[in-house]
Amino acid sequence: MVPSMAATSPEVATKRRKVTPPGASTIAPSSQCRLLQDFEDGENCDFVATVAKIEGYEEQPWTEETGHERDEPYGGGCAKVGFPQAADSDATAVDKRPPKRSRQDPQRSSAEACYSNSFDALTPEEFDWFTRVPRFLAKEIGLEFERLPAKQCVHVFHQRYLTGQQVDYRYDTRELSTGEVVARLVTPSFYDRIFEGPSRSDAKEAMVAVAEHVFIKDLQVNRAASRLTPAIDRIRRHVTNMLERPGLKASLTRGGVNIKMLTQDSIKAIFQGFQGKGCRTALWDGNQ
Repeated sequence: MVPSMAATSPEVATKRRKVTPPGASTIAPSSQCRLLQDFEDGENCDFVATVAKIEGYEEQPWTEETGHERDEPYGGGCAKVGFPQAADSDATAVDKRPPKRSRQDPQRSSAEACYSNSFDALTPEEFDWFTRVPRFLAKEIGLEFERLPAKQCVHVFHQRYLTGQQVDYRYDTRELSTGEVVARLVTPSFYDRIFEGPSRSDAKEAMVAVAEHVFIKDLQVNRAASRLTPAIDRIRRHVTNMLERPGLKASLTRGGVNIKMLTQDSIKAIFQGFQGKGCRTALWDGNQ
């Protein structure tokens, strides 16, 4: 989790003081926990903000430093808002962030070993927030061939299987004595396989035929397609959106975090988390 906005400075605390009279509506603690969990997983951002206002707390205003529009459906640019926890909500905020863990902590050392020291200054909650796979991205695992044209399926499959690296498949065609053309789809990064399609009247149709009737119907291809990770750009965008929340970059920087390194390491850590969910890439399959 990111640090509570009420725990950053007295100035911010002043901006988030109670603004509704006594007797304002309240939400059960269990409901608050569910809403906050959905918020952290990128869901119900606007709803959480609305509930917080009902509870008597205002969102931190947008500033030039963090001035981004709320254009993400999963809450990328929404400020994290708090809920009443004590009667003395008007009191000056105190930093109650948990103590930072060292890299020797066994719960974190294995995850941090592959990255730079950008995770060192994070609290346990922040570390979890920047390294775990959010639910909305987990729902994007796999590629459904029926949603795309056949040749585009081949291209997108290789893009995601190769995790954004340059694709290396190719089509070879040959003309038969009958005048028809046969296409072969060669996939060096997918077990060096060769797919040969039915003959067609010209090369263009032959390439579509091998993609449509052979490649996307192959059992091994479909098994891999069902476990592809989301596009790496989606993960990068998620991390960028997390860091765009008002005041977060400034808070992390004050705590000694290198934002550029944190961004890179967070993308790597979240992507690596998909391996534990059974996802497949050329690297994880031993094809690189």
